[in-house]
Amino acid sequence: MGKESFAESCFGHLKILFPDAAAAGRSAFPLEYLAGAQTVNLSPSLYGKIQKAIADTFAWTHTDSYADQLRPHLSKQDQEILDFKTEQFSVLMAYDFHVDPNTQQARLIEVNTNGAGYLFAYLSYLTHGLKPFPQINPLMVLKNSFTSELQLFNGGGTSHILIMDETLKQQKMYPEFLLYEDLFRQWGFSASLIDFEDLEFHAQTNKVAGGNFIYNRYCDFLLRERRSEKLRAAYLTKVVGLSPQPKEYLLIADKQRMVEWGLAPDLPDTIAEVLLKTKDISEFSDPDTLWTERKHWFFKPKRSHGGKSTYRGKSITKGTFERLLKEDTLVQEYFPAAETEDGQWKYDIRFYVYKDRIQLATARVYKGQVTNFSTPQGGFAPIVVSG
Repeated sequence: MGKESFAESCFGHLKILFPDAAAAGRSAFPLEYLAGAQTVNLSPSLYGKIQKAIADTFAWTHTDSYADQLRPHLSKQDQEILDFKTEQFSVLMAYDFHVDPNTQQARLIEVNTNGAGYLFAYLSYLTHGLKPFPQINPLMVLKNSFTSELQLFNGGGTSHILIMDETLKQQKMYPEFLLYEDLFRQWGFSASLIDFEDLEFHAQTNKVAGGNFIYNRYCDFLLRERRSEKLRAAYLTKVVGLSPQPKEYLLIADKQRMVEWGLAPDLPDTIAEVLLKTKDISEFSDPDTLWTERKHWFFKPKRSHGGKSTYRGKSITKGTFERLLKEDTLVQEYFPAAETEDGQWKYDIRFYVYKDRIQLATARVYKGQVTNFSTPQGGFAPIVVSG
């Protein structure tokens, strides 16, 4: 199927599932770049390893002993998040892996608390005529996770869901926000999109005008920035529910955690098996040695997201390297992305997770250095578990 016909077929499924969103027109949904026209194979044994590692990560990071190990590494501001008593977790967690089909190895690249692409991945399965993996009804399990979060927040009482990000309409994933707005309304919730800059707070109560539950795609993950003070206060006083939410990010998805996990004496073996060696750049006492060995490393800012400002050591310039030495940078063992069988595409594998349960698996298929959703026929593609 050609790139145009695949995208058109995908839009046909979108119109059926999300009719209100589809009213924005075909041009509102750049499916050529978001719904992958490829498929990717994954062996059952490798999937089993990954599934166990994800489940054990959730279990281990929610123990009291883990919190005690974490505390000395945190600022007072972040300790406040750690000590916050919340029953909530995070919808749409995403665990991203590189795999080597030949050696049957997998390595965890990072964990995200605001993983994008779930709905486009599902549409890609439908367009290929494949059953979604591992749950055959991804929309139902997704609904269950949102319902669970609302129940944990306010006992399942009336909620208006605000779908929030900053500069909302400029985000590459803005089309997905339209789909979520439609989907929430189909599920019986009232819902609307809101730009972070447009949030209004009641002066005395910290309540957010217009809604009490936020599907949170805002990337000040720990609400550290000055402009996030009111939202942080609303979160910590439980007058607004956030999901994904800062505490889950702190426990699992902050990139600094991967440094600490590698040093943890009680790290479960299943996690150790998939964990890449990850260090703070300040741990390298001799920058010249690091420069010489740079081809073996990948450089990424601790606060980056979406592949922004990340560098493969092989292609980094001396000037960029020297700049990163002065910044809050992680250095991660280089484990290359896999390639499709025809060698034309690279891919990583993303698992969308609620608590310890995988809801949907997808391959992010791309060309270039990072997943950038800028090549036609790339994007979120189905996983076929076989072999």
